[in-house]
Amino acid sequence: MNAGTRVRSGLIISVLSLNAFLITSCRFGVSLYLLIHVDLSHAALNAVSVALMTCVAAPLGGIIADKYPPTRLFIALTFCFALLCTGYGFALVAQHNLIAITVTLLGIIFGFFTAFSSPNQKVLMAYSAPTGEKTKFLASMRMWINLSRLAAPAITGIFVDICNPLIFFTSIAIVMILAALPLLLVNLNQQTQNSANNTKTGSNKTAGFAASLHYMKSTPWLIVLGVVSALQSGSWLAAFRLMGAHHCLTLFHSASTWGSIVSIFNIGMIVGSLLCKYIVLHYEILYSILLPGFLSIPLLIFALNNWIALFLCSAFIAGIIFDATIVYGQTALLDGIPTHILGATTTFTSIMEQCGIIVGYASVLAWGNLNSSLFIMIAAGVILISTGIALWIIQTRKQTYPSMLTKDYWTPSTWVKRSI
Repeated sequence: MNAGTRVRSGLIISVLSLNAFLITSCRFGVSLYLLIHVDLSHAALNAVSVALMTCVAAPLGGIIADKYPPTRLFIALTFCFALLCTGYGFALVAQHNLIAITVTLLGIIFGFFTAFSSPNQKVLMAYSAPTGEKTKFLASMRMWINLSRLAAPAITGIFVDICNPLIFFTSIAIVMILAALPLLLVNLNQQTQNSANNTKTGSNKTAGFAASLHYMKSTPWLIVLGVVSALQSGSWLAAFRLMGAHHCLTLFHSASTWGSIVSIFNIGMIVGSLLCKYIVLHYEILYSILLPGFLSIPLLIFALNNWIALFLCSAFIAGIIFDATIVYGQTALLDGIPTHILGATTTFTSIMEQCGIIVGYASVLAWGNLNSSLFIMIAAGVILISTGIALWIIQTRKQTYPSMLTKDYWTPSTWVKRSI
């Protein structure tokens, strides 16, 4: 990696890390304000709105991510998120009778922007990652992002207890805009040239959804990964982010306590990043599916105890598993998809995942204030069963490719080589 590439990569990592801190603070703050000052159904309604619109707008987000310079798009999206944060501040401080409609509309807008942001950040990562070192690079990037997120829940919990929401969200918006401006220093011409070169390499198919669908048909693991990720993500996020928060707030009656638990979860994610950086496991496809299955263990601990020390321990373990899942999942996608159709192809996997998240959050909305422990245990069961079925399906599909060795079958880059 030359000096210019190193500087550009470092700048992108810094901006993405600070952005992650601010987005985490915003989303966590919205959930806590709604859970404490309104109710669980409104928090679930906001989450469903975000996930639903993210799913609907994902195809357009993938097209835009492949078409426009990623740094300019990132800056534009940052301004949009900043305006949205300010909108949340005004809505939550007003506490009017139309809060349900307002929260839903803001959630829809947030989901729309997220649909553009997710593929855009994947493209930024693809430009930054050195060839042949993607797992280590992504683990390093995840470590810095997790470090930036570390204190966000605890700090947000404190501010939710003592601070006016308008002041809190407006402050986030201002810092968010300032943090994105350094990306103007990134060499956009070099990015455009890289994009052009990527389009010329590999197959001669036109980049877009047609090429993406054609590629996915020849890579069965990609479809299975998308479906199982939907079930795993939907179950985990519904059980931890919403029902887990409700369960904890019911037991301990403190936003700062839940914020501390989530911060411990983020510490676990940092440990997960370090483990992935220094203990590189091969067969990324296998581990991107297998690792999320272990999230069922901390969920069961959450559901079956009321001792805060066990909450903290299970959150730490979950953080390690969760981040390792992301590292290997992103490595599988970045290594296993031709770069010129990366945005469009990951759109399909994002849509699948968002559908699962929608179902998960909608389940919380339908469940209401019934037994939260039972809901969390059911979610753990869904994660465990879906993981086992996914591994069985991919293994049985292996006989369709008798020429591929085991190491090739579970290694994403070999599938790209087969498509050239």
